[in-house]
Amino acid sequence: MLERSCYHDHNRGNVNMMEVRDHWYWARTDLSPYAFAVADTMADERCG
Repeated sequence: MLERSCYHDHNRGNVNMMEVRDHWYWARTDLSPYAFAVADTMADERCG
């Protein structure tokens, strides 16, 4: 049996994410049998 790992991301919306986001951190890991994807996004101060 083959073991595979992948990551798929969708950024859907009606605004450019770089215009509303100040910065962001993300991580992913595979701790078989579980996989984790974590994100922490900080909005631009103009967004409140």
